[in-house]
Amino acid sequence: MNIMDEIGKRAVRLLIFSFVALVAVQGLMTNDGIRFYLSLGERLEGQMAVLETAAITEPGEILEIPCSTSSPGSIYLELVDYTCLDRVRVLINGREMGRMSSSRVKLYVTAGDVLEIDTQAYNHPITLKITSVSSNLAFPKEGMTFTSDQAVTMVGKVRVK
Repeated sequence: MNIMDEIGKRAVRLLIFSFVALVAVQGLMTNDGIRFYLSLGERLEGQMAVLETAAITEPGEILEIPCSTSSPGSIYLELVDYTCLDRVRVLINGREMGRMSSSRVKLYVTAGDVLEIDTQAYNHPITLKITSVSSNLAFPKEGMTFTSDQAVTMVGKVRVK
């Protein structure tokens, strides 16, 4: 019986030590500087992913703009009345991902991306149309048109089926 009592005492001590260590580590995770070293996710967050873009070799060719590392969907965005407005910016999650330097642009998007169009550089209304979307996207839908007059127009948040 003496051995079983000793094993029981050590098990209880280990359990108490583990609980105290767990509470201490959770308390340390509230400090940003310490959390950076304790969590792998914190170290990877915010790192830039380098992606290649397609180069335009001929006028009228479709420009492809990658948006993220995992691209489950694509959207074709087209200018309605113009062939080129290179000061119209395409924003995804608030970051400029390209310009309408061609009449048609292909965007790669993921679920939750916020798509916006910035036409503040022009003093007339500009209409853009979504001409095609990949089959796995629930929103935006093909055929939707957006008119923007010197503003940043939100197309919406991308939803995947």
